[in-house]
Amino acid sequence: MALPIPERKIHGDATDSALLRFGSQVADSSVLEGCFERTQEIPFNSRNKWMMAVYQGSAAQPEVIKTLFGSDMMSAGRTGNEKDAQLALVKGAPDGRFVPYFAKSATGSNGSGLQEELTRQGLQELCIVGLVGIMDPPRPEIKDTIASCRGAGARFFMVTGDFGLTASAIAKQIGLFSSEREPDTYEDVADPTRKGYKINNDGDYDDLGEYELGRPRFREGTALLLTGSDITKMSPGEWNLVCAYEEIVFARTSPEQKLKIVTEFQARDGVVAVTGDGVNDAPALKAADVGVAVVTGSDVAIEAADLILLGGFDSIPVAMRLGRLVFQNLQKVIGYLLPAGSWSEIWPVLINTFLGTPLSLSSFLMIIICCFTDSFPCTALVMEQQEFNLLALPPRNAKKEHLITGRIYLQSYVFIGSVMTFFSNMLFYMYIKEYTGVAFKDLVFTFGSPNFENRFPGITDEMFNGYYVNTGQCVTFVSLVIMQWGNILSIRNRRLSILQADPIRPERRNLWLFAGMLAALLMAIFVTEVPWINQVMLTNPVPIKYWLLPIPCAVAVLLLDEIRKAAVRSFPKSIFGYLAW
Repeated sequence: MALPIPERKIHGDATDSALLRFGSQVADSSVLEGCFERTQEIPFNSRNKWMMAVYQGSAAQPEVIKTLFGSDMMSAGRTGNEKDAQLALVKGAPDGRFVPYFAKSATGSNGSGLQEELTRQGLQELCIVGLVGIMDPPRPEIKDTIASCRGAGARFFMVTGDFGLTASAIAKQIGLFSSEREPDTYEDVADPTRKGYKINNDGDYDDLGEYELGRPRFREGTALLLTGSDITKMSPGEWNLVCAYEEIVFARTSPEQKLKIVTEFQARDGVVAVTGDGVNDAPALKAADVGVAVVTGSDVAIEAADLILLGGFDSIPVAMRLGRLVFQNLQKVIGYLLPAGSWSEIWPVLINTFLGTPLSLSSFLMIIICCFTDSFPCTALVMEQQEFNLLALPPRNAKKEHLITGRIYLQSYVFIGSVMTFFSNMLFYMYIKEYTGVAFKDLVFTFGSPNFENRFPGITDEMFNGYYVNTGQCVTFVSLVIMQWGNILSIRNRRLSILQADPIRPERRNLWLFAGMLAALLMAIFVTEVPWINQVMLTNPVPIKYWLLPIPCAVAVLLLDEIRKAAVRSFPKSIFGYLAW
């Protein structure tokens, strides 16, 4: 405390700190502190937008003075120099400066008498003694953040308690308002036909009561400036029009109005993310689909938020990109798991049930595929990098574009899954034919009782249903494990060829894929070649030939999908492009 105020480290609100340093340079505050004692105080709050203090003079100056500091000129009531103050406010605000005012009034009351006086005359007859312009420069990264978010298809709005002209000036500085012309106001919303030339298409405004996601929006550069008082009187139809703007600043807003803004956009199918750091932001942070609090913010804001922003605002586009990458990688994981872990496992059961042939894949081996051999490679898929610029894609419609879509089912079941089902069952019946001489037609409608003793000398039903079927099931199992190699190398790229984006070159390097494929192979060897596993789980060693035959089948899976991708790239508007996942 011995240091001069300009040299002290001040803890607290940035505005209070700036005013304290500024005041110490204008006058010696110690003189006033010796003459007056603060007796009462009404703290600043977001609803009133002012604070008041009452000072009792010393014996030499026995007067009682109430001082007011506020950001809303209307709260000062009737003042003798209001016109000059408003002129100074309008002059300073367009530069992006926050312009609070100072007012004072002598009062003859203190204590309970002061409360009665405030109740009787409110904040009237104040003398505005001055205004001060406070510049709170925006963060340097915010302009690029807004541009990145807009490039990703997201709209970026400002909701603030600042004066409208101040908020508009800051919006132009940071690129939120992309045009230098004056923004639209509530009057333009109330009578939209007077500026209807800004609509992107020839649509009219006859049906403002019905809002649809994807409704034609205003051209870029068409900005809107609304105040808290505008929000309180807007109808649902006017909200429909407001929600179509690309650039909006909401000024002079209260916590209730911030919450109203969030709920109105959500009611029109908007996915809303809110950033904030103060107590006043907590309701909006809690109601938003994604509440993002600043790490230096209040405990209330941090508690209400879903995410905590540790760095600058430039982390927001990074989070958007990573979110889209995670979503896309999860789709790849699902697309990888379905062919072998679902489609290729159900068909042996269906064929066994309706055609009466032996079950080509046992329940135990199905479980091994689902829980082990598929889990290792698919875990490596989550390490995939983006195939293209994900921030160039439009936002996903959460109501229509789900994690798993019909196109993924089509890719996994009808295309890749059917190919793998065909090859795996073909190898099963090929093994049976080679080692027993029993063809597929001889197995149809046998239902486990083929009566081979009379038809195939040297082969009993017990031997066939035991050893040969069990070994054939292991052949099917091994073939599915190896064919999944081709599936994982193809599923990691939705559009690009493996020659354009292989897992070895640095741009898309993912060596975890090979580790996962090796782990799956080792698990297959363990299940089929370890003697005690053979005895307990009724598995048998697989002939070396049937370890090698699935390799060209895996290559066929990869090549077939490469052909599909080439067709999609060459004819994006054809049926191939339409059905591509």
